[in-house]
Amino acid sequence: MPTLAALQTPPSQLPDSALPVTLIIDLTPLEQTLQTTMPERFSEAGHPLQNDYRWDFVRNGIPEVTIQDGFVTIHTTYTGDIEGRTMARGCRLDPIYPVLDTTGQLDLRQEGNALVLGLRIPKPRSA
Repeated sequence: MPTLAALQTPPSQLPDSALPVTLIIDLTPLEQTLQTTMPERFSEAGHPLQNDYRWDFVRNGIPEVTIQDGFVTIHTTYTGDIEGRTMARGCRLDPIYPVLDTTGQLDLRQEGNALVLGLRIPKPRSA
């Protein structure tokens, strides 16, 4: 029967060890999924300024997705117009070419027995 002192002795700690591994992954499905996340069209609907302005933008083609050195960049261009609703003489800007660029860092993590590839949520910038 073990003594009380033996039960209170912590087990020896195993040293941390690392095994470098190289993963080769086809990221084409990720690129295709990210392309579908960019809207085909957007307008003022649901925006706080929808009572003051009207706008409508349509995506020009398929968004460009590049993955390099662990970073993902999505580049999308749109064409559309915007006009004021509250002015006696409305102001209309047509055409306007907005560009949406976003970048994220790839993140590989273990969830249970699976490795999950995703994008790391960027930390907000401080003012």
